[in-house]
Amino acid sequence: MNESSSNDRDRHTSNRTTSRSRRRVLQLTGTVGVALASGCLDMFPSGSVEAEATPVTVSDEALSKTGYSLVDTEGFGLTSGFDLPDGFEGVSVHSQISKYRRNGTGASLPALYFGLSVPIAKVSGRTIDPLREMNEREIIETEGGVIDTAFSNNYGTVTVSGKNGTKSINLLGTTTDLVTFDGTAKKDGTSTDLRFFVAKTVDDGDQIAVVGAQPSNAADEDAFRRLTRALQHG
Repeated sequence: MNESSSNDRDRHTSNRTTSRSRRRVLQLTGTVGVALASGCLDMFPSGSVEAEATPVTVSDEALSKTGYSLVDTEGFGLTSGFDLPDGFEGVSVHSQISKYRRNGTGASLPALYFGLSVPIAKVSGRTIDPLREMNEREIIETEGGVIDTAFSNNYGTVTVSGKNGTKSINLLGTTTDLVTFDGTAKKDGTSTDLRFFVAKTVDDGDQIAVVGAQPSNAADEDAFRRLTRALQHG
């Protein structure tokens, strides 16, 4: 075996491992029992590190104007062995998701809107920020994650078929990309075309992502933008 082939294989294995590590940030759900300040860290005797995000929520006025309502806000967590300095055994990232839903849009399926906040942890000068490294498609496609589970509960089996386009949007005072995707939902034997919206930014020590999903025949980008403009963090 030549050295070039060996190096290529090592790089490929490293890339796959990094991709899997990034995806784990959205894969666990449950109520968070540890209450820490936004983006802060606690060092425990075992050598583990914990960080918790502050939730993002939409103002009542924007909900009233768009017809959306709050389903719930809950914590989801990740405990994993990241590449940490000596003396640190693991990091627990306690994140938040706020879920919103609108019925009666002229389609058989509801419109959905989610706001996620994931803390950015810094340990000995090293940044642990899995969500920031994920692209927009990975955020909505992570199997078994909080977004995937919410989609399944409302839409059945969801498939993302391809990227629709990229525009600009203001998210918590920062201009960032709004990426849209097309897809389908299959529920009770019926297929429905969907439009997905994803944008992300960093705010006050947390990585923020907003995700929208709407039946294509009732897609309302203006409503998504109004909800995003009214997003509150902290």
